[in-house]
Amino acid sequence: MREIATGPLTSIGPKSLRNTRPHGGATPPPNKASRRLSRETGMPIALLLPLVLIVLVLASVVPVVMLGYLGASDNTERLMRDRSELILDTIVDQISGHLDPVHSLLDYIADAVASGALERLR
Repeated sequence: MREIATGPLTSIGPKSLRNTRPHGGATPPPNKASRRLSRETGMPIALLLPLVLIVLVLASVVPVVMLGYLGASDNTERLMRDRSELILDTIVDQISGHLDPVHSLLDYIADAVASGALERLR
């Protein structure tokens, strides 16, 4: 219960009446200006903390993923180039294996015709 004092409040008056507010609470009721200020101060921490966490995780994961991707694509490009060169070398060797004997026989026949060892056909 509150004591009711008569007359003006002084430092001698009841302590409970000096600290009381008109609405009965310890702090004054929020007015329109304080409500507007609380809305303008920023995002609530319940929304801000997850966003900051997401940004930090992305900032640490994205460079690692990008470096991995770039390294893998570079390795793949080199391996594909080496494999294609190896396949082309194999094909050239196989064709050379078939054409070299023919080439050497044609050289032999051309030398034989040039030396007169073979008669020319008319």
